[in-house]
Amino acid sequence: MSNPTIRVIDLETGGNGPNDVCEIGWQDVTQGADGRWQ
Repeated sequence: MSNPTIRVIDLETGGNGPNDVCEIGWQDVTQGADGRWQ
């Protein structure tokens, strides 16, 4: 059985307005046998 994997999305904002997102990043992380996410 494979380890659980989730996609983490990070939004870096450049202001207070609804259209002020200036950077979007994502990373898939997997939970190891010891319970830690990597």
